Amino acid sequence: MGEARSAITQLGHLVRKDEHGDKIVEVPLRDYEEMLERIEDAEDLAIINERQDDPTIPWEDMKKRLKMNEPA
Repeated sequence: MGEARSAITQLGHLVRKDEHGDKIVEVPLRDYEEMLERIEDAEDLAIINERQDDPTIPWEDMKKRLKMNEPA
């Protein structure tokens, strides 16, 4: 099987083809988008787990840093 080189949408499907133009896989776009969303959620959770022991900044201090208390 060759390296997947193209992704084309055909009638609501994502189609991956190799360098010869032969179809490797076809996935409904809705399923593909759901898979991407789940991957992004898993990445977000991994970052949260990695940073759970990081120091926090109180909201009032952050507003001061961002100068959110100053009149426009």
